[in-house]
Amino acid sequence: MSEPSRVQRWREGKRQHGLKALTIWLTTEEELRLKDLALQWHCSPSALVQQALAQFAPQTAPGISTATDLSQIRELIRAEFLALQADKLDVTDTVTEVVTDTLARDLPALVRQLVEGLALEALGLPVTDTDYGSATDI
Repeated sequence: MSEPSRVQRWREGKRQHGLKALTIWLTTEEELRLKDLALQWHCSPSALVQQALAQFAPQTAPGISTATDLSQIRELIRAEFLALQADKLDVTDTVTEVVTDTLARDLPALVRQLVEGLALEALGLPVTDTDYGSATDI
């Protein structure tokens, strides 16, 4: 009996049982592990892969979302909007700090100048622009 005819008969018998040949790519370590497990369990590597496939039931496939495209787009827009709002709040906080610091530093002197100018006016003394400060000082 020639070798090719024996292999052909074996393959034909597998096809008649509804099986189909498949090529898989494994690392050397994975191949050795598969063959070792097949020897330990007294079955062929094909039978071991079939059993493993029957037991495989992941919750969700990695990288595949169950959410619709529209809901994913909405979520991305929402996240971007919240990020922009956070940036805007940072700018608003910065402006508020600058204005508060400037007023705390400059307002007492400006009020003093205005009060002194009004007092001079009330006493009938001449008031100059320097007494009130100029508009550019504010």
